[in-house]
Amino acid sequence: MEILIITNNSTEAKQWQKLLNKYPNTNAVISNFKNAAAFIEDNDNPDIIFLEANSEEELNFPEKIDCPSPLVVISDDANLCLAAFQLNTFNYHIKPIEEEDFKQSIKKYNKFHPKKELDDDFMGDLQSLVKFVSQKEKTYKKRFMIKLGNTIKSIAVEDIAYFFSQDKVTYLMRNDAKKYPIENTLDETEDLLDPEFFYRANRKYIVSIDAISEIHPYFKGRVKINVAPAQDADIIISSEKSRSFKDWLNK
Repeated sequence: MEILIITNNSTEAKQWQKLLNKYPNTNAVISNFKNAAAFIEDNDNPDIIFLEANSEEELNFPEKIDCPSPLVVISDDANLCLAAFQLNTFNYHIKPIEEEDFKQSIKKYNKFHPKKELDDDFMGDLQSLVKFVSQKEKTYKKRFMIKLGNTIKSIAVEDIAYFFSQDKVTYLMRNDAKKYPIENTLDETEDLLDPEFFYRANRKYIVSIDAISEIHPYFKGRVKINVAPAQDADIIISSEKSRSFKDWLNK
């Protein structure tokens, strides 16, 4: 179970993280509000967010960054309770909180979100098979038309290193390090590309196999990739997708 703790109180957060990591197969990580959006962009949505919120602005933060994960709200203020349960909240704790509160939240989550009967490896293989069968007869996009003012430019797919999302705009990056905005969302773009040559690394990146320059093991079973042209941000592949990524590379 992947848990994200969002709070600006790092001292208490470390105590909460220690208590949550006592549960089997649980990985709890900490982020402040400033860095949480970037963390979620680079990783799969967590199973649960433990959110410390003492204002409606903080309470609405997961919705603002478009993260649908179930919430456990931790607060000094009981008056936020009603507003919290109008969101994706399934539990609410008033500080100070004890180990029993975390135990109760995990128990409640497991009650309404039963554990998977099939392991992640099997599900990954099954999803790959379904995708292969559904796309076997499909034709894929060969060029992207880019509008630059009054000019239209055609860019061949083989000249594209990767696609990425930034500030709600999707860009393609050519092999020569020139980037251009495109009209499609990243989800739409993924559906247009041949999966033999392009891989959806995470919510923010789709990479060409030829653009991958280095692959590094990352903590908690994840994988970090370097691409050319280089990107400032780390491109992280989640532990759930790491096997399918390695299988894709090894075809």
